[in-house]
Amino acid sequence: MDLTAEYVAVARWLTGRVGLGDQAHFLQGDVCALPFPAASFDRAWILHVGMNIEDKARLFTWIGRVLKSNDLFIVYDVMLSGDPTLVSYPMPWASQAGLSFLGRVTDYRSLLPSAGFEIVAEHDLRPQGVAALRGFSATCCRTWSRGCSRRPRSSAVFGEVVATAPGPGTVLAVPGSTHRASLDVP
Repeated sequence: MDLTAEYVAVARWLTGRVGLGDQAHFLQGDVCALPFPAASFDRAWILHVGMNIEDKARLFTWIGRVLKSNDLFIVYDVMLSGDPTLVSYPMPWASQAGLSFLGRVTDYRSLLPSAGFEIVAEHDLRPQGVAALRGFSATCCRTWSRGCSRRPRSSAVFGEVVATAPGPGTVLAVPGSTHRASLDVP
């Protein structure tokens, strides 16, 4: 599910191009008001969603509502791990600070249980994320130095921000005795 119609259209097109169109379904909508009956899913997973959602408590409550009893919720997200004033915008998910809702891992740790989830695992993936982004930045710089017509704006932003503030994280959460969760922590 995505709020942006264009993202949903591209997801459908790409999935169709690789022959998986009948195995995946994409909907446009609000993840904080999921249009599914209670206990509809065995698993829920959010991938780089939280930094776009201001009311994470509401998000987690809705996800818990659509999960079946004792089933799994996985969060893989960019989370704030440093001084928020060190984040340089634009970032891939927000052009300015007022459009970014980075949460700290401590926020996720407190909000998930409040929504009925039990955190059953945490994984710190920041080193892998930093290494990948540094590699991306280096590739962009090499491409630029070989005569690329314009330097990618994001290369400097990624290198600077990753070292000081956000990092990828995953939360595996389960609603209390009814759901389990895992958290990959930045």
